[in-house]
Amino acid sequence: MTRRIDRTLTERHLLKTFNAHSVSTAIEKAAWKLISESAYTHGIRSVEIPINVHELIRRKGIVLSSNLRFGDTRGARLIPVAGGFRIELGGGLTKGNERFALAHELGHTLFYRTDSDMPQHHSFNLASDEYEMEEKICSHFARALLVPKSTIRNHILPLPQDSPHELIHKLHLLALRYQVTLPTLVARLADLKLSGPPYLIACLRYRPNSKTGDCPALRIREFAATGLAKDYRIWVDRTPMGTPHTPGFGAKSVQSLFDSWRERVKNLGQPFSSCYMWNEEDGLMPVTGSRRVVHQETIEVSQKSYDKWSNGVTLSVKSSAYLYALRGGVEEQCFVVYVSSITRADQSSGTTLPLSGGT
Repeated sequence: MTRRIDRTLTERHLLKTFNAHSVSTAIEKAAWKLISESAYTHGIRSVEIPINVHELIRRKGIVLSSNLRFGDTRGARLIPVAGGFRIELGGGLTKGNERFALAHELGHTLFYRTDSDMPQHHSFNLASDEYEMEEKICSHFARALLVPKSTIRNHILPLPQDSPHELIHKLHLLALRYQVTLPTLVARLADLKLSGPPYLIACLRYRPNSKTGDCPALRIREFAATGLAKDYRIWVDRTPMGTPHTPGFGAKSVQSLFDSWRERVKNLGQPFSSCYMWNEEDGLMPVTGSRRVVHQETIEVSQKSYDKWSNGVTLSVKSSAYLYALRGGVEEQCFVVYVSSITRADQSSGTTLPLSGGT
């Protein structure tokens, strides 16, 4: 792979700080350094899961407060103060979202010089591209901190063979064990590029189109692929069955699950949190460890070949999906995790896309 020469100042700062040749390697080094230093201080030879993010904050001398003003859309905010930092935390976050927000703010400390009483950011003029890159790096850092590479590989591998239901249940349990949200876990799997059987793993949330800001629908937000499926992709913003402006990828089972849940909330007004699955025979039902629901369906994805992405690749898959609903039955606060194992791939005619991808 050709090394990028147009790196941002933010990337260059991180590469120099951690003596790394790639940004992802630098991020993993930064997270592991913080984890291992804490373990060494406590005389622990192995990493304890879940990561105690509050202890890491305390060890760095950061003051934690709950003063984030009402209406601030950020879950937390890092503020430089004399002698160090303060993190202001918002209210109403789930445990997984709170832990991620705190880990994300810890990531921002990587970009400050602390050789004077008042921490100074490495760049006094943070342009939009620099700001966006720092946010992206801090989110990756948060995932690496909360879901360390060394432990998650041991806990998730080997992947089950051709069993999407078994894998989705395994992800469910791992998210509980690591005390992270499933969207965070799916994004972490994308970071790690796991080997093994070919799976496509996606998290969908009810959102407007990220480019146009309209047409709210259930859309891909996080995506990961394993093994020989690594050259397939379902792009962010794709919907299960399509909208007037966004093509669908054909996962009828996902749309049926979401529509059935939404209809139940509308008709019965059940404002409780739960986890659901769906099939044609029984309809919507709570997830149980003993019940297996697997769908046979055909989806359409993009495929990378010679550094180009092409549309029109049809996959025959086995799939399973869980819908997670928070108390209140609000569409924007639910998400769907979709796992499919590939049984056959048929390439039809399609247009070639640039490596950067598309919708």
